[in-house]
Amino acid sequence: MTKNILKMAMMLVAMMLPHMAFAQKQTFALYDEPTGCPDWEPELTVFVAKNPNGMAILACPGGGYQGLAMDHEGFNMADWFNAQGITYGVLRYRMPHGDKTVPLADASKAMCIMRSHAEEWHIDKIGVMGSSAGGHLASTL
Repeated sequence: MTKNILKMAMMLVAMMLPHMAFAQKQTFALYDEPTGCPDWEPELTVFVAKNPNGMAILACPGGGYQGLAMDHEGFNMADWFNAQGITYGVLRYRMPHGDKTVPLADASKAMCIMRSHAEEWHIDKIGVMGSSAGGHLASTL
């Protein structure tokens, strides 16, 4: 019985550790005024590392420039990055609808927001990554 209680306690701690890895989650609108985007307004969600190591990542989820895989190519990776001491931002960017500059403008604005909080979040270096179309956007940025 003692083994089972110990095993259950270890499982509980293992399940809670990733959620204790980040201290705060903040969401920022990219623009002061609504963009009129037919899909959604662009925003940046930042998971600030509890024990920052000076690094941050801006993640651009994929979706073929038709939609966004915000969970499995964005939010679901926050705990892992935060556990490494990396502040992690997830960008919800607008779809191009024929204007390829639209997602790039959103990514540029998100990077500016992260840079403007660098001192507050103890960031020395900011990288960018993406999945699929988000990878294209990251490499363009």
